[in-house]
Amino acid sequence: MKTRNIIISIILILIFLFSILLTSCDEESECQMNSDCYTTKTCRIGKCVNEMCQFDYKDDCCGNNKCETGENKCTCSDDCGACEGKITYNSTTSTGRVKIVEANYARNACVSDKCSVVVDAADKTSLKLSNEMDIRSAFKIEILTTVNNPFDIRSDKANVRITLKDIDTDVGGVNINNIQILSGAEQMGEKIIAKKLNSFGDVFTEELSLTSAQSLIETTKKITIKIGYDYVLQQRDQQVVMRDDSDFSLSEKIVFVNP
Repeated sequence: MKTRNIIISIILILIFLFSILLTSCDEESECQMNSDCYTTKTCRIGKCVNEMCQFDYKDDCCGNNKCETGENKCTCSDDCGACEGKITYNSTTSTGRVKIVEANYARNACVSDKCSVVVDAADKTSLKLSNEMDIRSAFKIEILTTVNNPFDIRSDKANVRITLKDIDTDVGGVNINNIQILSGAEQMGEKIIAKKLNSFGDVFTEELSLTSAQSLIETTKKITIKIGYDYVLQQRDQQVVMRDDSDFSLSEKIVFVNP
């Protein structure tokens, strides 16, 4: 009986050693040449070394899991991550606590192969806001301001159309000298012009680029249009130059996006 158990133990040991030998043989015969280590990954190179496949990654290759010089989220999202999603930024509450806020409109998108902050055209509303300048016993002007809401500081423009609605017979035309767009004391845009309105229906339009001294990516502001003008008024036997400016607040607040 004892001899039988010894024989069985020897057999089991031999089987175990044989299985290790088979496994070792399989590992050693993994490949015979480089082509046996084929890979579908563009940046991965397979080599047969001592009958075992070894894999290395190419440098400066999109897909090697390294965001290298010349690559970015738009040219190689596999290595650098995707350029997508709404922007988040830090905002300080009235109690001094800093919280993370998700922007309502600003989001990441690829522009000319660069990850940029943009506003979708579908999110914009074109506002046409009208004001009236009525200078007693002189003239009346309509001011139509067209502006996107939200307004992308980098790409959008504000358009101001000025139309002469009425003019007194003693006024020899109205000169519009400059247009300013303000938010409180902040001047967001200005254009120096030299336009003259002589008769009813005379009209012109000016386009203004805007800047915004805001600390957050998105800020809501109330803006004002300021018009500088002069005109010649005939008083008895002499002409008097009248010079002044007038400002008008737009009826709606505008969300400005400034990355």
